[in-house]
Amino acid sequence: MSNEKGPAPAVIATYFDDAVIPRDVEAFNARVGILVAFVGGILFEVDIDGRYLAVWTGYPQLLYRPVEELRGRTVTELIGPELGDRFTAMLRDVLTTGVTESFDYTLDVPAGRRNFRCEMRPAPRPANEDQAPSVLVLVRDVTEEVQLKAKLLEAERLAAMGLVAASVGHEIRQPLAFATTSIEVLARELGRAGASSQRATEALDHVRDALRRIGGIAASVGLLAPDRQQDTTADVRRPIEAALDLCASELQGRAKICVDVSALPRVRASEGALCQVVTNLLLNAAHAVDPARTPANIIEVAASLHDDGKQVRISVKDDGCGIDPAHSARVFDPFFTTKAPGRGTGLGLFVSKRIVEEAGGVLEIDSRLGQGTTVVVRLPVAIGDSAPPSAQPVVSPQRLTILVIDDEPSFLRSLELVLEDTQDVVVCNRSPDALELVRADPKRFDAILCDLSMPEVDGVAFFAQMEALGVASRFILMTAGAFTPHGEAFLRQARCRRIVKPFTLEKLLAVLSAVTAS
Repeated sequence: MSNEKGPAPAVIATYFDDAVIPRDVEAFNARVGILVAFVGGILFEVDIDGRYLAVWTGYPQLLYRPVEELRGRTVTELIGPELGDRFTAMLRDVLTTGVTESFDYTLDVPAGRRNFRCEMRPAPRPANEDQAPSVLVLVRDVTEEVQLKAKLLEAERLAAMGLVAASVGHEIRQPLAFATTSIEVLARELGRAGASSQRATEALDHVRDALRRIGGIAASVGLLAPDRQQDTTADVRRPIEAALDLCASELQGRAKICVDVSALPRVRASEGALCQVVTNLLLNAAHAVDPARTPANIIEVAASLHDDGKQVRISVKDDGCGIDPAHSARVFDPFFTTKAPGRGTGLGLFVSKRIVEEAGGVLEIDSRLGQGTTVVVRLPVAIGDSAPPSAQPVVSPQRLTILVIDDEPSFLRSLELVLEDTQDVVVCNRSPDALELVRADPKRFDAILCDLSMPEVDGVAFFAQMEALGVASRFILMTAGAFTPHGEAFLRQARCRRIVKPFTLEKLLAVLSAVTAS
C-alpha cells in the first residue's frame, strides 16, 4: 500500500499503560484495523481527560513531540489550552453521545507547518472487562488538500476578477479611443488655423500624456482578463508597468519608486500571471516600509538579462522592516501573514512562487531584519527570443479606401476626421449595412476595420463573411478587450490582423501599411 508520501512504512505501535493493552484479540484487531484503514496518519488513544494512552503511526515526523514525551501527559499540556481545551471538550462529547466528531487544525511539527484533520470515535471495549472508556483519535495530514483548495479558490477569484476587468477595460477603452484620435484632429486644426502656440502645444501634450496614462490603466486591468492568462510568453515590461499602475495608490506617499527596466527578450510566462506576481511583490514592499519616514523610503524595481542570456531577472527591493528570521521558513506557506487583520490574506507569496515555478522559474527572498527585503524572480527566456526586440520603421500607406464599422458614433466621427486628409473613409455603425456594402463590391475597400463587440453581427462573424467573399486579407479587427469565451477563442487563434483600442494614428498607419504590403 502507498500514498502521497511514498510506500507506507511498517506500523509502529507504542503502548504507554499496561492497562490499555487489550487481552481480547478481537478488540486489538478492531483497533489496529482502524489504523490500517487510514495508514499514513496517526492514531491516538486518549482517556476522558485527553491523556495519551497509546499511539500508532508510521510517520513520527508528524508528531508534535517525540513519542517518549507524550507519556502520561494531556493534549492541553502539550499544545496549549486554545486547541487542547477544544480537543478535550470534543472527546468528552464523543464518549457521551457515541457520535463521531471531527475538526481541522494547523500545527508546527518537525515536518514543518502542517494542516491536520482530526476524527474521534469511541474505542472498542472488551465485553467482559471493566476498562475505563477511551477515545480513538485519527489524525491525517491534509496539507496538500488545503493547498489545492487554496489554488482553486485563487483561480476562481482570478477568473471572476478577469471577467470584470475585461468588461471595465472595454468600457474605458471605447471613449478613450475617440478621445485619442480627436486630440490629433485638434492639434492639426489648431496648426492650420495658425492658433497653435507654445501653451497650446504644451496643453495638448499634457492631454496626450493623460490619455496614455488612462490607456495604461485600462491595459493593466486587461492583463488580468482570462484571454491574457492564456498567453505563453510575455514582454516583462508590460506586466511590470501594469503592476505599477495597479499599485499606484498604495505606493503613492509611501516611498520613492525607482524603475530600471530595459528592452528584454520575452520570457516563458503569461503576462497576466506575471502582472499578478509583480503586483504581490510591490504591495508587500509598500506594506514593509515605515510610513513615518516616507521621504527616505525607496522601492526599487529592476529587470535585466542574466549573464548567461538564458534568463530574465526581475527584482523588487525595499528598505523596510525586513523579515524576522523566525518567520523566514513560513513566508511561502498558504494563509501565513504577519500583516494586521484586513491587510493581507497570506496567499500572495504562496501564489507568486507557484506561478513562477510553473513557468520554469525561481523566486528567491533575501531579507535582513530592520534593513529591508529583496525578492528576485528569474524566468527562462522564451525559445527563439534570445535577443531584445528591435523597433521596425513605420511606412505611411498610399491613399486607401477604408471601411470602418463600429457602434460608437463618436469614435467613427473622430476616426473619420483624423484620416480624411490622407485616406478615403466610409463609416458604418451597423454591421449588416457594412456587409451589404462589401457584398455589392468586394474589391471596393482596400482595408476593412471592424470592432469585435458589435451588437448584431460581431467582428468574428464579420470576418467569416470576409473569408467567404475572398477579402479576409484586408480585414483588421479592432478590439477594446474580449470578455466572452467566443471572442477570447478567436483572438487566441490570431486568424487576422488586429489593433487594440485606444490606438494612435501612427499605430493605425502601421497596420494599414501591413495590409497594403500583403
